[in-house]
Amino acid sequence: MYISISLTELDRTHHIINDFLSLSRPGNIHTEIFSVSTSLIEIADFMRPYSAYSNVEIIVHIDENLTMIGNQNEFKQLILNFLKNGIESMDQKGGKLHLISFLKDNMIIIKIKDEGCGLTHEQLKQLGQPYYSTKTKGTGLGLMISFDIIKRMHGKHEVSSKSDEGTCFILQFPYVMKP
Repeated sequence: MYISISLTELDRTHHIINDFLSLSRPGNIHTEIFSVSTSLIEIADFMRPYSAYSNVEIIVHIDENLTMIGNQNEFKQLILNFLKNGIESMDQKGGKLHLISFLKDNMIIIKIKDEGCGLTHEQLKQLGQPYYSTKTKGTGLGLMISFDIIKRMHGKHEVSSKSDEGTCFILQFPYVMKP
């Protein structure tokens, strides 16, 4: 029993340290044109075992040939964070997590919609604030870092949510045609 508790706390400490390291390291200025489509598929495939453990089905609808300029690793980190939050919002009741991406008006639109517990109006206003978290074991840094990455990649984000119905994050990034 003590070993199990120790391992759980060690894992939690690991996540907290990683969040602080992400905040403290200077922004990575390496940018390139990369495939958003491929990155999203890779991230969804990576998260499937975690989602299956939580009884969550990841449903993917991603247009092909979506490319943008930015840091691909940071992009993957922010999408991974949104997917993880969506899965965790559904607790053990399970549900569907939709990852949708398409091109509209020369912007790449990425929708991440869960069927989780949702957020109140007050919680929505607090999202992205340092150390604010709706999770009991959250650091409150994940969304702050994600919103910063979106801004550095000249993107925008919108959040809509209803209590007991779920949350939808809509991200927009400028589309760049691959040469």
